[in-house]
Amino acid sequence: MTKLVNFIYCILILFLLPIFVEGQGQVSGELFIMFYNVENYFDTINNPLTQDEFTPNDVYEWTHERFIKKRNAIARVITDINVENLPDIIGLCEIENYYVLQQLINSTTLRRYDYSILHHDSPDTRGIDVALLYNNKRLYLLDSLFFLMGNEELNKQKREILYAKALIDERDTVHIFVSHFPSKRDGARKTAPLRMSAAQALRKAADSILMYQSQANILMMGDFNDTYKSETLTQGLQVNFSYTNISNTKLYNVSALLAEAGDGSIKYRNRWQLVDMFLVSGNLLNPNSDLYCKPSDTGIFMADHLLEYVPAANSYRPKATYRWINYIGGYSDHLPIYMKIYRK
Repeated sequence: MTKLVNFIYCILILFLLPIFVEGQGQVSGELFIMFYNVENYFDTINNPLTQDEFTPNDVYEWTHERFIKKRNAIARVITDINVENLPDIIGLCEIENYYVLQQLINSTTLRRYDYSILHHDSPDTRGIDVALLYNNKRLYLLDSLFFLMGNEELNKQKREILYAKALIDERDTVHIFVSHFPSKRDGARKTAPLRMSAAQALRKAADSILMYQSQANILMMGDFNDTYKSETLTQGLQVNFSYTNISNTKLYNVSALLAEAGDGSIKYRNRWQLVDMFLVSGNLLNPNSDLYCKPSDTGIFMADHLLEYVPAANSYRPKATYRWINYIGGYSDHLPIYMKIYRK
């Protein structure tokens, strides 16, 4: 837990940073935010420091042609998800390194836009990271940190959580967290303590902000690998999914309405499940705040080209890049989610 303590100390230091005075030429209106688990967005070069299976000669036969197709597919999702404007903030997970992000914003249709990258090579054993892309005309990055999620003895994969402190339109401060919690691959019960530990670490990080600024704007996004009513979220993260009696120091799941409607970002045993979600601090649900959001403005991007029909189940599911080790050539085994934040 030493690194978590250091993180909380660093958070407090960040509050001492000078904040810009209101700038000229500010814009008002909405910010469009998306999160996407892109399913193993890897380059083709073997990384000897990780268990890198995505190379031309390994089990997945990951070639340059397949990488280019994947890169362009992710760019298409980003350009298609909002017909009016591209997303201002993009959280991503299952990213291998900085190079694949550079390829995404510099060698696709995204090169016409002003995206900056926030990424750090984590000590994850498989080499998968979280990352943030952001419109540098709307967001000014003040500082960032990456910290291990939860108990180091439990977190054997050594996954990290991304934290960014930024100014929106040179005025409003927002605290952004991007997470990818441990999966249930080895069994839900066996892996539950891993997700609980990650949730508790993320909650402590949020509390370290709210303790000194109860009206802080906190935005969390991620693949939590659990449902909105799970103990991971309701007890570990202490997230609420009722929007009555809003408290600034509590966290709220603004994606809960989607789950309650039966919508999901993954298909598990032929049932939709929502494991990719947005969580916010109470102040962001206050329509009188300079920044605010509405749970009704969250969604799941379910474009036809992101789905495949499964005759045996007579239903659709996300068209993945791989099914086990079989190359399908789809986009991802997750669907992207989105939300809006309004600025007065």
